[in-house]
Amino acid sequence: MKGHLLFFLVAALSLVSPSAGVAITVVGFALVGLQHGAFDFALIKKRGGSLAVFLVGYLGIAFSFLVLVRISPIAALGLFLILSAIHFGQELLPESGVGISTALGAAVIMTSFAANSQQAWRLIENFTGLRSAGSDDVAAILIFQTATLLAVALTQTKRKTAEVAALLLGLWLLPIWIGFGLFFVYWHSLDSFIEQRIELGLTAKRALAVTAPLSIGAAIILLFGFAHSKEMAASFVAAISVGHILTRPLLDHAALKPSARERATAIQ
Repeated sequence: MKGHLLFFLVAALSLVSPSAGVAITVVGFALVGLQHGAFDFALIKKRGGSLAVFLVGYLGIAFSFLVLVRISPIAALGLFLILSAIHFGQELLPESGVGISTALGAAVIMTSFAANSQQAWRLIENFTGLRSAGSDDVAAILIFQTATLLAVALTQTKRKTAEVAALLLGLWLLPIWIGFGLFFVYWHSLDSFIEQRIELGLTAKRALAVTAPLSIGAAIILLFGFAHSKEMAASFVAAISVGHILTRPLLDHAALKPSARERATAIQ
């Protein structure tokens, strides 16, 4: 819930001062967003899983995605958007069925897209060669968003419905990089970051130190991508994200197994 509150506060500030919103988003991505993914490697060890298997799987998935980008950018984009919708939806509505949660995850992505359609289509066109069909795509997204919000209202509490409606409204009003960046950092990552840090028994300072090597490495890769083109940077972000999403089952499976300490205690 802390992340939700920060999202709304920074979103309001961004409407007054977009430059401040960009700065806070970048800082949040460096301190929270990258650590949110980097914690996976510490968690797999904490939960008694195989770090080697996890690392090979993660890097293999990320590299395979980059190969897919070269072979078929359209297929890579489609895969990334589908996986992201499922991943975000599960976080937004963890107790709902996969259908409505995925629809909401898709609505979040589509809303940032529709609110900044020219900029979004320019990136997509440079990435895949696809071109916009015109203004009808925005109208279709608005209809989908409305239908999804209605489904949420019929199946969730009033508070959850109000939160979702406010989130979508914020994404409509903000530039794509600020809006989606704030969503990823403060709505999606921050609360998870805090829960993971507590599970690992780390102070905030120690948590940053533990994840610093991976986070710095990822930041260097992203900066390298941006130095060449936004499309290359987007490919790196997508590859890291797909690796994070598709290795979650390994983390969840490890969480279900008793730790070494628990097994030793049981034997005693």
